[in-house]
Amino acid sequence: MRLSLILAASAAALSLGACGAKMSDAEFAAKAKDWVMKNPQVVLDAVDAYNRKAGEDADAKTKVAADKLYNDTLKPQLAKQVLDPTIGPANAKVTIVQYTDYNCPFCQVANAWVFKQADDPRKDVRVVFKEMPIPSIPGHESSPDGSRAALAADRQGKYREMHNALMKAKRVTPGAIEKAAKDNGIDYAKLIADMKGPEVNARMEQIAAEQEIGQLNGTPTFFINGQVLRGWSEEQLDKMMDDARRS
Repeated sequence: MRLSLILAASAAALSLGACGAKMSDAEFAAKAKDWVMKNPQVVLDAVDAYNRKAGEDADAKTKVAADKLYNDTLKPQLAKQVLDPTIGPANAKVTIVQYTDYNCPFCQVANAWVFKQADDPRKDVRVVFKEMPIPSIPGHESSPDGSRAALAADRQGKYREMHNALMKAKRVTPGAIEKAAKDNGIDYAKLIADMKGPEVNARMEQIAAEQEIGQLNGTPTFFINGQVLRGWSEEQLDKMMDDARRS
């Protein structure tokens, strides 16, 4: 990619100054090399401009995908009874939808912020948790087990307890799941059965479909009243919350 830009920049510069007899390929190559050596900043500027444009195009595409996910899927879900684990009133002024993975260190760091919003004494925030394991990331191979355990715990009214326990554990393991269950009064045998059950399978499949629609390739991903943030930035999230409350 960079080579093609260098050649294009060189050719453009040489063509502007060329007149008279046509150069041979060897002559052109020599002059192009000489021009590049004498004008490195022009080439670097061309590469930088290309990279900026490519980044802008990629951002635009991901925003279109995120908007489609919110408008076509999440917004209709939020307008009726939400099937995903939820904390906060259905009529809250601000709704946070978080896609999360228990083996993600950024999700672990963000967790305290998320529950600070959920427990805000103003009671104007609803948090909807979307279990989005990404086992293809090295070190995240056990993430689906964590998501299934959390969804199974939700069936016993213990989502919050399992969620926080797995976030604190830092790494999903069978032992971490069993300990979280026993420490929080969760029926472990039922939990294991429900992890493989049809209800949990259906939720996992639904969220996988949402991941594809929204081109969500990382966690955490937040939607706050429809505005999306991919990644963790407390400053940006606080600003989004302020904007949502003012709107």
